[in-house]
Amino acid sequence: MAVVLETSLGDIVIDLHTEEAPNACLNFLKLCTVKYYNNCLFHSVQKDFIAQTGDPSGTGKGGQCIWNVIDSKKSRFFSSEIHPKLSHNKIGVVSMACLDGDKDKLGSQFFITLTDDLQRLDKHFTIIGEVGEGFDVLSKINEAFVDKEDRPMRNIRIRHTIIIEDPFEHVCVDGLTGVIPESSPQPTLDQYDYERIRDDEEILEPGQNDQDLHEELEFVKNRTNAQILVMIDDIPDVETKPPENVLFVCRLNPITEDEDLRIIFQRFGRIQSCEVIKDWKTGDSLQYAFIEYERVEDGEKAYVEMENVLIDDRRIHVDFSQSVAKFYWHHKKKGKFNQQKGANHARVEEANKMWNKRHEGHAQSQSYRKDKVADIQFECVDDGQSAVHKQRRLNEHKSHQKSDSKYDDQDRARHRSKHRHRHHSTDHKHKDKKYSNSDSLSHKDRKSHRRHKHDRSRSRSRDRRRHSNKSRNNY
Repeated sequence: MAVVLETSLGDIVIDLHTEEAPNACLNFLKLCTVKYYNNCLFHSVQKDFIAQTGDPSGTGKGGQCIWNVIDSKKSRFFSSEIHPKLSHNKIGVVSMACLDGDKDKLGSQFFITLTDDLQRLDKHFTIIGEVGEGFDVLSKINEAFVDKEDRPMRNIRIRHTIIIEDPFEHVCVDGLTGVIPESSPQPTLDQYDYERIRDDEEILEPGQNDQDLHEELEFVKNRTNAQILVMIDDIPDVETKPPENVLFVCRLNPITEDEDLRIIFQRFGRIQSCEVIKDWKTGDSLQYAFIEYERVEDGEKAYVEMENVLIDDRRIHVDFSQSVAKFYWHHKKKGKFNQQKGANHARVEEANKMWNKRHEGHAQSQSYRKDKVADIQFECVDDGQSAVHKQRRLNEHKSHQKSDSKYDDQDRARHRSKHRHRHHSTDHKHKDKKYSNSDSLSHKDRKSHRRHKHDRSRSRSRDRRRHSNKSRNNY
């Protein structure tokens, strides 16, 4: 009760469920007997889902049952046999495919599951068996390159079918012996062999393997990306590669300086340059550095031995540099941000202007002399300039403190004025309350108080009418 499918990628052994789906298994076995599946394409491969075949036309719309092959007057399809105990719960489940989504239109097409947990298919498709051997072939089919219609770019075909055991050997099917070929038909070329890569076509050169092909594809991909970077003027040339003698060191302690790293790494060989990258505004360490050796071998030894080494209470990480920024700045004739190169860079000049303009405004508002405001230049701070840099930052901090103290005095004065006004308004309220207490007044005083209050309301309404008339006349 097993069938071997000899495909272009290897052999697949299918164990049939003849008791659960006898009619569907009979159809499948008799189609294998008449060599109906020979040269059939896997016309649909959906990654991590299913691989479908069994259509001689290769379109996915053809196929017929064995009774229609024998007699074209009989129905092309037969009914489903869905068994409740069978499920699409593992890789390699073989089921009959339906035409137009109708589960009772079963012909010759079938599919093999390429993943588990597909129980949602149980109530719609008839399971006829499962793969017993050849899971490596299923993995190759699953990894095949396909187009947007899920058709493999390189043809995958069933070359031959072999019946190991046929439990329906003695079942008589009228006219079957008349359609059984004397020998297996020879494969012939069709339109799909011209449109796509043939299943037997060699795409590798002599002596080349799959790994070489993947490396070549990766090279082409990287070259395409490099060409895009050249088009957007991010790198000077496609052939630009990171230097092999430069190491990238990260996770540094902020207090670690260039000379510290030079002393530690020079035991592996002569160092051409060692630079801890610093913020171009503040001069603070960004906690990574580039170390350039004279020889590539020295950099390789440092890469092996200095990984995860403890420097200034930090475990550093060492890798080969992938940066081409150095070539880029030389290409742009601007160099790095230091005193020798790039000091006239547009970003540096703009930042200098903004910084000095802001501090000049503070000095004028606070009546400070202009000559006391330091013009800070945003270059990389060298070791000899560290004291000057610290003094400038200290002066800046003091100026901010004076500014804050002045603003605090102004806020306190504004608060006292507001508080005084609130007390003044409260006193007026108390006075009104005193005169409004009619219980302590005599009858004559109460009458005078009401007249005074009425006169005030009339004067307010008269003022409002006068104001509204003036506004109306303006318009």
